[in-house]
Amino acid sequence: MCPTRTPYEESSVFSPIQGDLKTAWSVELQPGEVLYVPWHWWHEVRSDETSVSVNVWMESKEDEGEAVLESLVRPICTALHSAAQTPRWMCPSEGSGCEIADCLEQLHVALSRVAPEGEVGEVSLTDLVDALTDREVLELVKTKLLIRKSRQSC
Repeated sequence: MCPTRTPYEESSVFSPIQGDLKTAWSVELQPGEVLYVPWHWWHEVRSDETSVSVNVWMESKEDEGEAVLESLVRPICTALHSAAQTPRWMCPSEGSGCEIADCLEQLHVALSRVAPEGEVGEVSLTDLVDALTDREVLELVKTKLLIRKSRQSC
């Protein structure tokens, strides 16, 4: 399975099932049974008949750090979605993204939750662009893209 953020949906990474599934687990639940899927485990749900499923997200220590990362990804995906003008970029539940002011506010709130008290000021568009275009960040992205390209099976 190869992770992808397309279509973008907050807190979700998608992967179409590919290749041999020898290591996959298959579970068949009966009415009234519950299955706990640990944080960040890949899973796919299929129903053989009409049914109702309920997801419950339990808060964990990692959530606050993940919220910062999501707040960084959201404006990027929103901009790409807008430029691409294609519905494949965004999940319907995410609408068409967010206005940049809303994205920056969401990022500020997320950073405030993980930073020591009072150490986070407002985040401007310039701050975000400067951080995302930092040479170290760009080198990391380049490396990730080259590694991904070399794994062509994804």
